[in-house]
Amino acid sequence: MDILGIGPLELLFIVILAILIFGPSDMVKAGRTLGRALRNLVTSPIWYSFKNASKKLRTLPTELMRDAGLDEDFKDINREIGEFRNLKPTILADDLNRQLRETTQKAAQDAAQEFPDWTTPPAEIKPEPVQPPEPPQEVSSDQPLPNPEKPE
Repeated sequence: MDILGIGPLELLFIVILAILIFGPSDMVKAGRTLGRALRNLVTSPIWYSFKNASKKLRTLPTELMRDAGLDEDFKDINREIGEFRNLKPTILADDLNRQLRETTQKAAQDAAQEFPDWTTPPAEIKPEPVQPPEPPQEVSSDQPLPNPEKPE
């Protein structure tokens, strides 16, 4: 039981402090004064505007989602999650792969229709054939090796 966010132990602590501060004779007078102040606060227009502002702040995310049209999306997502949870584990992996393939193909077709022609992929680059290196010439042991420092 919370009263204005104060639990029972906190309320007991406040009562004990009040008895120590005011004493038993002035407690009735202090309680009456506190009650009148709270009644004046709760019935004032300031309290009314404070409560309305607090209520608006609590409902603001819901209103923004509704205005943006996201509440339907969240309902769809929750429905999909519910359907996913109700799936039986007997669905084979081949069925899942087939569904995934169909979904991706459909998404690719939708994307191809949605985007203009300038988004075509670049032309395929074909590598040029590479010539193998020439084999080294055989050198016989009778011929002297050429000296790279001396020109012939």
